[in-house]
Amino acid sequence: MNLLGAYVPAKKLTDNARLRLWARQVAMRYRKMFDLSEDGEARPLVDAVKSGVVNWAKTKWTLSFSRYFQVHCLDGPKLGADCEALTMAINSTGMSLLTDKGRKVLDVTFTQISSIIGEGYV
Repeated sequence: MNLLGAYVPAKKLTDNARLRLWARQVAMRYRKMFDLSEDGEARPLVDAVKSGVVNWAKTKWTLSFSRYFQVHCLDGPKLGADCEALTMAINSTGMSLLTDKGRKVLDVTFTQISSIIGEGYV
């Protein structure tokens, strides 16, 4: 309870009853921070929140979670940019071709790729 004064403003801790109330609330929040998994092991909810944020970011900012490869054009149509200045980004949603300035030239989802393969073009 001595540490509580370092984090809670002194005007909120005017008497022992308020100090006990704050200590009880802090203890209750601390207990709520942990959740029991199926195997009985306590896991902090913090990990669940972190994973939720990462999953949201993966869908919102797909290029930040991509693997990048340099493109070498051998044959095919011109893509409106110098082929040597293109980069291919592969992520959980599909594939993108980017210019050296980061502008998207082409964006293809995995379902589009599978439909092309299914039709026998590849």
